[in-house]
Amino acid sequence: FAIKMDDYFHALLIKLFDDFRSLVMKLVDDVRVFLIKLVDDFWSVVDNVVLVSKLVYDLTAL
Repeated sequence: FAIKMDDYFHALLIKLFDDFRSLVMKLVDDVRVFLIKLVDDFWSVVDNVVLVSKLVYDLTAL
């Protein structure tokens, strides 16, 4: 009986650990996607600023 209980708890622990690990993996993935999006947005803003400043420079150079 004791061995059966140990097996049960062992299986439960493994399941809990797996659930926890997949949760952490999902969280890490979400954060990574968010960061990638943030960086992309940042670079598109930088591109726009560069374009606008080039435009302004061209206009003032005329």
